[in-house]
Amino acid sequence: IASLIQRACHRVPITGTCYAPGQLQTAFDLLPLYRAGITGRGVTIGIVDSFGSPTIRQDLAHFDAIFHLPPPPRFRIIQVAGKVSPFNSRQKDRAGWAFETTLDVEWAHALAPGASITLAETPVDETEGLTGLPQMVASEEYMIRHHLADVISQSFAATEETFPSAASILAIRGAVLAAKVAGVTMIASSGDEGPTAPETNTHTMYPVHVIEWPASDPLVTAVGGLHLTLTAAGTRTAPDSVWNDSALGAGPQASGGGTSVVFSRPSFQDSVQAIVGSRRGIPDISMLAASSSPAAIFSSFLGTGAITGASGTSLAAPQF
Repeated sequence: IASLIQRACHRVPITGTCYAPGQLQTAFDLLPLYRAGITGRGVTIGIVDSFGSPTIRQDLAHFDAIFHLPPPPRFRIIQVAGKVSPFNSRQKDRAGWAFETTLDVEWAHALAPGASITLAETPVDETEGLTGLPQMVASEEYMIRHHLADVISQSFAATEETFPSAASILAIRGAVLAAKVAGVTMIASSGDEGPTAPETNTHTMYPVHVIEWPASDPLVTAVGGLHLTLTAAGTRTAPDSVWNDSALGAGPQASGGGTSVVFSRPSFQDSVQAIVGSRRGIPDISMLAASSSPAAIFSSFLGTGAITGASGTSLAAPQF
């Protein structure tokens, strides 16, 4: 799950508090595309999250009303890997995944407002290693097989070293391989702990350089994190920089990246061999992720609806 900044955004847009869709549409130069009719129309974005959010439909509608966005042509929610139990905010990780679902859906829609969305909710908490991943992969395979997604955004990850073996990672690549055959683009967040990542217990970090799958997969586009400094109109007041807010004192908060211990360097990275050596290196590209300048989302799954801020490469992936 992303580095979640759940503080109130009292005024939107306002630089340094929470960025609004219009600011990032301008910053990433999307307005000429929109004027040319390239808004995501005719494309469906697939999103996969553990549990989902019980209020995502009304929250997206409220988000759209706040920021003057059109509703997606179609918003489909599926539970093909098993029925999700009723929402309970006291149950471990349920609120976190509801928040994650909210930012995934709202920000995929914010930058591709003409695209349809398929949200696959799974019944198992994805943590580290294989836990929760079979259900996510099965959901992705279903979406690919039934033509329910043209691009799939994955804001989940497990450190390569937490898997039982390299073979176990290769064995769970079913959706990635199916996507290659079907021409479906796979996106994944690169991680939020800089050059390290969580150990199996999810509370401590590896003391060596590690990265996470599925971002490490050479058939996946790995999205890292940027810090942007924008005016209320979305113009830059400083160059973009790599996201690193670890100095804020809340533990590692930085764009994940490094080289894989499982996958060798793909041919498209031959030009950066001096950096990655013989291994697959990530990220491939980066979008807004900084916790010091988060993006606004609207959620009401805890009862009272509010605009709060979200950050992390789990935010960057659905933007891309």
